Amino acid sequence: MSRCRKAYEYLTAIIDVYSSYIVGWGLANTLAAEASPGVVRQAVAEHGAPQILNSDQCC
Repeated sequence: MSRCRKAYEYLTAIIDVYSSYIVGWGLANTLAAEASPGVVRQAVAEHGAPQILNSDQCC
C-alpha cells in the first residue's frame, strides 16, 4: 500500500517462490477482491499454471 495523491493504491504481486521473479502484478484503488483474480489470470496466461498458489492471507 502506498500513499499517492491523497488516495491509496494497493499492489497485487504474483511472485515465483523459487526465483523470486515477479510473474504478474497490478494496482487497484480499493481492497476489493475483484482485482486479484485478474492478476492471477494474466500471470497464468503468460507463465503457465503453478502447482501451488499461496496468498499472504490478507483480505
